[in-house]
Amino acid sequence: MKRSVKLNSNWFFSMVVPQNFSSIPENAESVTVPHTWNIYDLKRRGSNTRGRYCYQRELPVPLELSGFRLFLEFKGAGPLSELYIDSKKVGVHEGGYTAFCFEITDFVTPGRNHVITLLTDSTERGRHCPVNPSFAVFGGIYRDVNLIVSGKTHFALDEDGSKGVFISSKMSGSDALVAVAANISNPINYDVVSFTIYDSADNAVGTATAHPKQAEAIMRIHNPSLWNGTASPYLYTMRAQLIRDGVVLDQIDIPFGIRSIEIKSCGFFLNGTRTDIKGVSMYQDRAKTGLAASDEQLKSDIQILKELGVNAVRLNCYPPDERLLDYCDSEGIAVWLEIPFGNNIGKNSPAFKNARQQLTELIKQYYNHPCIIAWGINCPKWSAGDSSVAFTLAEELAKLAKSLDKTRTCIFTEYIDADAPVFPLSVSAFNADITLKDKYSSERALRTLEALNEAAPDLPVSVSLTIDAEPKESANILFEQAFAGAAERVFIWGAFAGPLFDFAKRTGETGTEFEITEDEIPAEEPTEEPAAEPAAEEAQEVKEQEADVEEVPEEAEAEAEETEEAAGGEEAAEEAEEAEESAPEEEAAEPETAEDEKAEPKKVEAEPEKAEPEAKPAAPQAINGYPENVELSDTGILSYDRQLRRDSFYLLKAKWSKFKFIYIAEKDGSMRTKRKTDIRVYSNLKDLRLTVNGKDKKSRVLHSENGIFVFNDVVLAKGENTILVSSDSEIGITHQVMIIRQRSGIF
Repeated sequence: MKRSVKLNSNWFFSMVVPQNFSSIPENAESVTVPHTWNIYDLKRRGSNTRGRYCYQRELPVPLELSGFRLFLEFKGAGPLSELYIDSKKVGVHEGGYTAFCFEITDFVTPGRNHVITLLTDSTERGRHCPVNPSFAVFGGIYRDVNLIVSGKTHFALDEDGSKGVFISSKMSGSDALVAVAANISNPINYDVVSFTIYDSADNAVGTATAHPKQAEAIMRIHNPSLWNGTASPYLYTMRAQLIRDGVVLDQIDIPFGIRSIEIKSCGFFLNGTRTDIKGVSMYQDRAKTGLAASDEQLKSDIQILKELGVNAVRLNCYPPDERLLDYCDSEGIAVWLEIPFGNNIGKNSPAFKNARQQLTELIKQYYNHPCIIAWGINCPKWSAGDSSVAFTLAEELAKLAKSLDKTRTCIFTEYIDADAPVFPLSVSAFNADITLKDKYSSERALRTLEALNEAAPDLPVSVSLTIDAEPKESANILFEQAFAGAAERVFIWGAFAGPLFDFAKRTGETGTEFEITEDEIPAEEPTEEPAAEPAAEEAQEVKEQEADVEEVPEEAEAEAEETEEAAGGEEAAEEAEEAEESAPEEEAAEPETAEDEKAEPKKVEAEPEKAEPEAKPAAPQAINGYPENVELSDTGILSYDRQLRRDSFYLLKAKWSKFKFIYIAEKDGSMRTKRKTDIRVYSNLKDLRLTVNGKDKKSRVLHSENGIFVFNDVVLAKGENTILVSSDSEIGITHQVMIIRQRSGIF
């Protein structure tokens, strides 16, 4: 049977490609894969080095492997990869996000040591996807490497990086029909292929046999347990065995789920039941490691999805590490995948040929994962231009996807605003990427989609919502409006908020350097007081406040004068309040209705004087490539290092999560100038009580059904105010912040 040995250790990396691949240079750096050379860029500067660099490793081939076939499997490397054994070229793979496997049997001699060399090239050549993307392209070996040892006859390893076994299912009354097909390498006529389905308790619930040259079978399972999303993600195991004369030559075990999925213009249906999508979109790179994620980091991302209550995720622009899909299978999180095809390229260009290859690899490699509900045949266009070229190519990609997988939906994505979207007729569904720039963005785009729905009422439509607004504190408000607007359109089957995490993106320039700042703020717990800000941020805040004192705009001066004139009245009101403290406490106010409170807090702040930017040190020159400018997006629901949870995180958690919590939003606006202010709170509890400075008799109770609470006209004392939000029904669940009331422009 096949054996797989992980080869993640003992690699050497060099930014100078050696002339002789039969030995490893003495000055090469020792590394462990997964690895990307761009980790150095992320640590010390804001550029992304693109070039052709070298990974090498010794490969001892024991004498006892004589007569076996040997393969090297790379789960993700590149984007362009050239494999050599010693100085002999084995093969080339174009595409950095799907697995590839090369047979090396004829390139090695049992009993000898050899040197593996993988040249990984991220240079922009326009020959493979992505072409000129908006996101940063990382280079390296950023997923696992395996040595596979097999006999001469085995389940095929040359099926576009797949396992060579493909499983599908459908319901027939109360039974499930499970179809399986396998591709065999070098079979003989009297070989037998055996298929057995095991339930989660290792009981055999279905068996079949087939001839190796047409290894297909259909098995019936009575009253199966269904893969039913986050409620019950039940998994079976398909065991495929290749048998000769009673001896098992090869065996492969594949987890799979039995479920039906339909994406319609009236909603998403899982096992025949309409299911509300609680969706996010996400890129997969992260601080310090880029795409080279460890198993612990992938598990951490899944835990974040679970904390939010997410049941569906769009993995933006490129295929993921398959381990992430394994976790989504077991947690019941639905996934929509896409290939990095987007810019207008010619039909006969090498890049389009590569897009077809990447789509083929995507579908074949991930076909058996029950979590996958749709194939995205493109990212949005990254540059303006004639869409007809992209649509023509997308038509071909959609037809290719349907020929490979008739069970899943193909989605075409396009940016929209107020222009009527156009879409390829062959696609099964349309996704609108909507950038929220202001409070009008979502409604403008959604009205455009209404026109699309009138023209094509049977077309399933989804929306992906991203933020590009200033100040960033308003992101949660824009998400509130956009989700409410999408919910009113019944033809929208799903809304996806994102990106879930900040990500590295290109600026379209090369050569100029600037610093990337990584968030190191610890994760906040809603039941505890917020952690103190880092000293550097305090210094910056003092600096800005000093700037406010030095130069106060005329509007702020006028506001300050008005505040001083009204000070006597405010002081009198506060004295009256203090006098009331000695009286017996009154009963709490009756619950208010959150939906009736829509006023937003108005902040009057002096504009700080802008300092001259400091000169940046010259960037070190790349030895064998060029530095391409990147910057971190700050539009994520969480920061690049996954530590900082922004207000939008708690909005989504309030809408979706079952984990009870309270969170006071807009803490960045903790300086207030008015005596009365509005305070926004997110919680999945129904009734909340807000108390200021421990004055229980002045506390207010508010009711909400949508997780959004806005306490209007909360009266603040001068100076520091302790704001506590709690629940009478859930003792111990609280959140407390400090809000300081001060005169505008005065520290």
